[in-house]
Amino acid sequence: MGQLTQAAYRMATPLAVMMHRLLQRAGQLDHARALVRRDAELDAMPTADPWNWRSKVAKLIDPPRTHSIAEARFAGRSVWVDPSEVVGRAVLYGLPFEAAELRLFDSLIRPGDIVFDVGANFGLYSALALRRLGDGGKLFAFEPNPRMHRLLERNATSRVTGQVERLELGLSNQEGEAQFVVAEDSAYSSLADTGRLGVSETIRVSITTLDAFVRARAIPRVNVMKIDVEGFEYEVLSGGRQLLERDDAPVLMIEIADVNLAQRGRSRADVLGLLGSLGFEVHAIRVDGALTAARPDYAGAEVDFLAFKNWATDRVKPS
Repeated sequence: MGQLTQAAYRMATPLAVMMHRLLQRAGQLDHARALVRRDAELDAMPTADPWNWRSKVAKLIDPPRTHSIAEARFAGRSVWVDPSEVVGRAVLYGLPFEAAELRLFDSLIRPGDIVFDVGANFGLYSALALRRLGDGGKLFAFEPNPRMHRLLERNATSRVTGQVERLELGLSNQEGEAQFVVAEDSAYSSLADTGRLGVSETIRVSITTLDAFVRARAIPRVNVMKIDVEGFEYEVLSGGRQLLERDDAPVLMIEIADVNLAQRGRSRADVLGLLGSLGFEVHAIRVDGALTAARPDYAGAEVDFLAFKNWATDRVKPS
């Protein structure tokens, strides 16, 4: 959600140097050190070289060109990331990434909740959710990209048996199979080419709808749902009308970016209008974490939104 571009990282030398000095001064650089190991479960994917402290800043600006895995620290636990990708590097180096969104998502979840992470990627939001669910909660994490799903399997883990299901499955407005476009950086992958980055490969993946999945699993209620599907938001929501029209519909944290939607012939106004027709109150999430009411004609620069119904007002406090 709200992904940083590789170009922005290449321009970030002063910020990287400043962060390096701050971390070093605070004695926290060890937390950003990658514990890089071989991982047979990831199809013998090559591991990254153990970077020394000075070269970490250089690697941030000039990232590895091949996929690898590295262990980083996030929210008090280990997570496995790909240092060749933008989000993976941000987590690896402890740089601010979607700080407002992550804090808000964390605040929404209660023990015993059922949480859906739609477009889970390597499992950053899933790992955060699992800290809050308690013994009675459950997480369903959806990620159709096989490579990222294998990382998700490492990162979305729980000591509670049956608490998490990691599904190599996409959500849309129909069931069956669909084309999935794997971008050079997985954050830009989608059921259609976003046009924002080069295409690595095109594969076939299994898809279903929210309503069909909820029915098949006899899920009584979904409390919180994160949706990050790079332009397929309208289709995901359309495939979940029965769930989303309910008075107890989940709180939604959703990325809605015109740059992605334009490839599908849609706009942010279309998605915001659909949410309104389903009975949601919608707010844009500002970079400082404050919430601003967002109608279909909303003209702000934000791409991440919070949508909720009356039952959730005790969890959400718009400013």
